[in-house]
Amino acid sequence: MDWNKRGRSGQNFGDAIKALKGLNKYQYIVDDGVDLYKEMRCGLTHALAPTGIITLSHGDREEKTTYVKGAKLNFNIDELYTDFKIACEDVIGRNYSEPNKMNRSKIAINLKMTFPSVK
Repeated sequence: MDWNKRGRSGQNFGDAIKALKGLNKYQYIVDDGVDLYKEMRCGLTHALAPTGIITLSHGDREEKTTYVKGAKLNFNIDELYTDFKIACEDVIGRNYSEPNKMNRSKIAINLKMTFPSVK
């Protein structure tokens, strides 16, 4: 995967589903034509909710991850978080040649705190 090139978010997302432990079990959904990048990733990133046929559930008493071709895709978020954690551990465990953004820290914090003077 070449995660350094700009404008490849959709392609990288698809490549990650194919290649990463924890996510590759969802490849059959992509193969059926569901655009997980658009409906799941972009929905959650931009609107905090999936779009299209995708719904979310959680816990043991709610629906498990379920897919009915062309009609319904429910992700049990607890299952998805576990799968995402496995995928993150897969990424962390890989070696990347330089230069590669995967070797850079992802969060930079520039925090300036001011306090009112006490008299």
